[in-house]
Amino acid sequence: MIDCPNCEVSNGSTTFYGDYAGGEIVSKKPFQYGIFECKAKYATQLGSWPAFWVIGGDDTPCPPGGYGNEIDIAEVKCQTWITEMGHVIFRYYPPVDCNISNVVGVNSDIYNMQLNDIYYDYKCIWTPNKISYYINDNLMHEVINSGQEWYPELYLQVILSQQIITASNISGQFTVVTPQTSYFEKVSVKRFFATPVITCPGLICSTETATLAVDTPATNITWSLSPGYLFSGAITGSGTSATIIPSSSNHGLGKISFSFDMPSGESYSVKKDIRINGPGYDDISFFVCNSDGSTANNMSGYWLMCPNTTYHIYVNNDGPCSTSNYNWTIPSAWTKFYTYQNMISVNTNSSPGGPVSVDATTCCNNEVTIISDYMGTGYNCGYYYMTFTPNPATNETILTLETTSEEKVLDENTEWELEVYSPSQSLKEKKTKLKGKEHKIQTQGWKEGIYFVRVKYKNEILQGKLVVKK
Repeated sequence: MIDCPNCEVSNGSTTFYGDYAGGEIVSKKPFQYGIFECKAKYATQLGSWPAFWVIGGDDTPCPPGGYGNEIDIAEVKCQTWITEMGHVIFRYYPPVDCNISNVVGVNSDIYNMQLNDIYYDYKCIWTPNKISYYINDNLMHEVINSGQEWYPELYLQVILSQQIITASNISGQFTVVTPQTSYFEKVSVKRFFATPVITCPGLICSTETATLAVDTPATNITWSLSPGYLFSGAITGSGTSATIIPSSSNHGLGKISFSFDMPSGESYSVKKDIRINGPGYDDISFFVCNSDGSTANNMSGYWLMCPNTTYHIYVNNDGPCSTSNYNWTIPSAWTKFYTYQNMISVNTNSSPGGPVSVDATTCCNNEVTIISDYMGTGYNCGYYYMTFTPNPATNETILTLETTSEEKVLDENTEWELEVYSPSQSLKEKKTKLKGKEHKIQTQGWKEGIYFVRVKYKNEILQGKLVVKK
């Protein structure tokens, strides 16, 4: 409270002289939109007028005078034995007389509320579209912006206040109790800002520019490109603009990321996927069917092929970058019957497993290997297969041996071998004399891409693919 000896408070007919008038704490900076919250224990004796509110103007001097906004988030008036809680919006208009404020209450919700001698949480969520008032997380009132000229849009300062107002007791006698003290335990403002947007082509065949649209208060703006092997030139920098130069030899799905700080001290980032020099490896997949058109056996994302069987293998492209002129590479032990558009017809003969890859012309007018994968899992037509959890993997994955038939049982005492090949087909890891149905593969530090896994278990060769993502 502010000490004010013999201050006058009047209801028009009776004047009260007191030693207290009021007090307030005002934020140094104004805020526009956000979550405004405080925890307070209001004084509720006769004459008490505590409030949590925001106010501000457009700084136009008088004359002619500007306009202003005020939002009373939680205002209490104890003018009678009944306590009133109010959520009010005021609009300040240019005054006729610069000595007299021209203020109009344009929206209000006032109701009786019994306040106990405890702390309450008062909150207002103010956006360009809506203002919502809460007490202890209960929605009390809402104001929708439907184009009213008075809807608050200025930067407003936060005020915590305790004032004295005229009051009368239950018998109607004019009286005010002083001193009165309201307690504010905390106040916080979490500002909103426009959603940051990255603008750049989703497919990059030649040098392009990416730009970040972000609120002007943002600082320490940096950017990065990943994975590095997809790009030439700088892969990190600062500012809202980044030059993207694609690699001359690699293609796939890349990513551009922008990071920035806001005045609140919080850090944010926004990312966008970009395809470099053609489709990403997630865009391309195989589909395998038998010669009668039925779908071949597929376990955990890879195809199980039987010996001496005819298959039609299709390469499917679900991405935005078109592909054409397909060239197939299949195991030498297979028989190639014919190709048609995105399909090849083959017979596996006595060797059902093996690598299959497809080169194609992309929408960037370059010829690249769009997919490389392993087919088949052994000589017993898929009685055993492997799974990976998780797949895609980041730091590690669990390889698990499974069986497709109840007649086959995994012998956990049987030794088996493991080989992992990199996306470039080089041997990445080899393990022998493994036992049990599970083995942990550490992928930390591996480059992103598709890794081919080969397991020799009993008389079968099991093959699968593991995707590594960072």
